[in-house]
Amino acid sequence: KSGHFEFLENTRLQNLMKRYSEFVDFPIYAWEEKTEMEEVPDGEEKNEDGTPKMKKVPKTVSDWIQVNKQKPIWMRRPREVEDEEYKEFYKTISKEFDSPLAWTHFAAEGDVEFRSVIYTPSTLPFDLRQDMFNNAGRNFKLYVKRVFISEKFEEFVPRWLCFLRGVIDSEDLPLNVSREILQQSRVLRIITKRIIRKAIDMFKEIANRENKQDYIDFWKNFGRYIKAGIIDDNEYARELSTLLRFHSSNSGDELISLASYVNSMKENQKDIYFLVSDSRLAADNSPTLEKLKAKGYQVLYLLEPVDEIAIENLGSFKIKREGKDEEESFKLVNIAKEDFKIDSEDNEGEKKELERLRTDYKDLTDFLTSHLSGKVSKVEVTNRLTESPVAIVQSQFGVSPSMERMMKAQASASGDVFGDMWGNSKVLEVNPLHP
Repeated sequence: KSGHFEFLENTRLQNLMKRYSEFVDFPIYAWEEKTEMEEVPDGEEKNEDGTPKMKKVPKTVSDWIQVNKQKPIWMRRPREVEDEEYKEFYKTISKEFDSPLAWTHFAAEGDVEFRSVIYTPSTLPFDLRQDMFNNAGRNFKLYVKRVFISEKFEEFVPRWLCFLRGVIDSEDLPLNVSREILQQSRVLRIITKRIIRKAIDMFKEIANRENKQDYIDFWKNFGRYIKAGIIDDNEYARELSTLLRFHSSNSGDELISLASYVNSMKENQKDIYFLVSDSRLAADNSPTLEKLKAKGYQVLYLLEPVDEIAIENLGSFKIKREGKDEEESFKLVNIAKEDFKIDSEDNEGEKKELERLRTDYKDLTDFLTSHLSGKVSKVEVTNRLTESPVAIVQSQFGVSPSMERMMKAQASASGDVFGDMWGNSKVLEVNPLHP
């Protein structure tokens, strides 16, 4: 057939067989021709010892060769596979030179049967460095009964796990599986749930290792995917929250978990405090942090726009604290909101004093509100400041400055006009006790 002459070439056929049938149970042979060098007498010439002088000439030989000699690693029992074999297999399927950071090898039996080996890379794959959800960066191979089907079926793993590498070998899917079949397949839903569960368990194993640098490296490379998982997948948000890491007002250069934060909270503290900022330096110098630092409260720093979305989506963090018998839920509270107050200040005396100050300074706040119309929604007296004269905070339903800039950039790129809407989301708070 015109345009298909390449399939008459042995090399092309061998490559196809190796790609799609490398791991099938029965042997597959291909006819191979190759050139070998053969020694033959060089005419009538003799060596000094009287033996015929020889020369090498090319000779074409043909034979049947087996193209699927390798046994699929996922069909073996995990205890039978050496670590070096796992590492070599990872390099084969991922085309990477580095060893993986972690792997998990399991089999699912019951209504749906499949086997899988999943790897966490040690570094972020190249294709995902510019676009974190780039489909070209996916490398999860689908096999059906050891026959390779595709490595671009994104339906098997959600986009927040697109950095994983591995194989899935199903006994229940048809060999002619298509995206349309997968979208309606109960098998797909079961496989996906198991893959996600095993992936999260693998991440937890990395986090619990004695070598803490492993998880530091993991978080540096893949932390934003964990946050994306919290945003995209409510079913797994709670478990993924245990993997989150942030800088804080007390942690210095180290990253801390939400569990670590809760276990070091002050007595009677009911909420987890966080501050959205562009950098640690900016967060350390934020006026909204002054009173909390003075009272010894720790505040988490959210330094990327995705952090704010993930935390807002999470809402609270549930944990069984050290020394406690029951699980507790702690609300995640943004200290840069206009309605923020410290737990310990929730008493009538504090409220009456703040109301008195607001009454005394009403003329000032009314004047500033009028003068700054369009730039802030209102001006209020606050008791949260100890050193700074004023602070800009977010209204109850406002967004942080970093999120505002990101949304403005996206709107500008799409041609939307925002006008002055963002000015109406800011509140100017005044410190009446500042000299």
